[in-house]
Amino acid sequence: MKSRSSSLRARLLAFFDANPHEELTRADIAAKFSVSLHAVDSVLSQLRQAGELEPVHAWRRVASRREVA
Repeated sequence: MKSRSSSLRARLLAFFDANPHEELTRADIAAKFSVSLHAVDSVLSQLRQAGELEPVHAWRRVASRREVA
């Protein structure tokens, strides 16, 4: 069974892959995926360190990662 954070990670990346021009705030992510801000912060930190997402005024998928996948 996947942990809640790995599930959120996968769902978040799938969302951005399907919607490459979208940007979401922390609150948007929490509401969209029905998770706490704490869970969002944890996953965003992991994805930022991995170079998968980047903060702008909201969060978006890193373009070079989309092209590789």
